[in-house]
Amino acid sequence: MRCAECECVWERGVRRSSCAQPECCCTPDVASGMDAMADVVSSALQRGDLPVITALLANDVRWGAPEQSVPTCTNKSQVLRWYEGAQLAGASADVVETVVFGQNILLGLKVRRDPRAKSESEPIDRWQVMSVEDGKISEIRGYDSRIEAERFATSGTSIW
Repeated sequence: MRCAECECVWERGVRRSSCAQPECCCTPDVASGMDAMADVVSSALQRGDLPVITALLANDVRWGAPEQSVPTCTNKSQVLRWYEGAQLAGASADVVETVVFGQNILLGLKVRRDPRAKSESEPIDRWQVMSVEDGKISEIRGYDSRIEAERFATSGTSIW
């Protein structure tokens, strides 16, 4: 959707491109912009909606575990291949918590690896922190513990 007053382009509550006006008529409050972004992220992950997830990712998005000095994924194509592979393997996730900390979104997930495998049928608790820059997800960190995830989300310190 394009703003009627300027040239900003919005998609599902998230500004995708800005106009050149220094005092834009539709500049969102940072908190409400992040809240809208968090809602879109949460909904897309819940549905496994790869086209929306694709639109949310920065081209140079990084994804990995907190202890890694080099992330597992270093661009949008690698992250999307991971999501596609997980879907093809039968994995799914229920989003049970979404919290915004500044420019970070903490997501609590109940992950099912493969519903057909009896030993893996119980959901596993996992947390992700998605860092947002310029309206796109620039970094994704996966955690086994909510405490660790929140510590990162509130510190905002990345070694990548």
